[in-house]
Amino acid sequence: MKLNLRSVDLNLFPVFEAIMEQGSLNMAACHLGMSQPAASAALKRLRLTIKDELFVRTRRGLEPTARALELYPVVHHLLESLRGEMERANQFDPLFCERIFKVAGGDYFDMVFMGRLMNMLRESAPKVQVESVIHGFQESLNLIQRGKLDLCLHYDKEIAHELPTLKLFEESMSVLMAADHPYADKQLSLSDYIALEHVVLPKLSGNANQLDVILGGFNENRCVRARVSSVSSMVMAIKQSYLIGTIPTRMASILCEGYDLVFKPFPKEVPPIPIYLSWASFSDNDSVHRWFRNMIAGLE
Repeated sequence: MKLNLRSVDLNLFPVFEAIMEQGSLNMAACHLGMSQPAASAALKRLRLTIKDELFVRTRRGLEPTARALELYPVVHHLLESLRGEMERANQFDPLFCERIFKVAGGDYFDMVFMGRLMNMLRESAPKVQVESVIHGFQESLNLIQRGKLDLCLHYDKEIAHELPTLKLFEESMSVLMAADHPYADKQLSLSDYIALEHVVLPKLSGNANQLDVILGGFNENRCVRARVSSVSSMVMAIKQSYLIGTIPTRMASILCEGYDLVFKPFPKEVPPIPIYLSWASFSDNDSVHRWFRNMIAGLE
């Protein structure tokens, strides 16, 4: 008997297909991410529509009836066709994308990623905008989960455990100083580092600054002479004085290209700092979001 598709709710077919392939209503529900009662109700409606039991319970599980065996190839082909159409519909042409992506990554994202990212987008996606925002780790986590933030570039392991996360690379720390600093041509020891005059970034919660968090707080005895609001302010203070600053190595390397500065390896061995890119789990269903974060991941 030929199946009349007009008489059947197509939303019922995935349950039928899953039961045929899993041999169990519970396993089919789990496979589809449905509750067992919802899957059972869908099967009941399909049985009434098809006017056949479709499955018989046996010791081996649910066995398909002759009618179910007849229908399965037709239903499976239909669903595969629909999935293919949905996949094609989800594809997009970046050339016409006008989306604004918000990324929390602070100065690090701006300096290490933004320029190269915009160069890549200039030709492939000229209408895409990228907005860099500054938030604390917990605020970023909340905003991502509420759909108010697209991505977070960070080194926080708690966020990496809470959200889908990609580890981009590992970072190290370096000491930045002016090219005419007395230690510019000298090897920097840990005692030298602690004794020299430092410029640092704002403190975080708990009366600690970013470097204290990363390096475990051993540097509390540093001679801090200035505290500035941003890396750009730190650079100018370093360039115009004998102050030194401690920043990620990739940032230090970039800054030395544009300013009369030098950077040295941090004078103490510390664990590599993982740089993570995190997003909300619901964004995995967004093909445009996947495309954008793959663009960022491809920069390193």
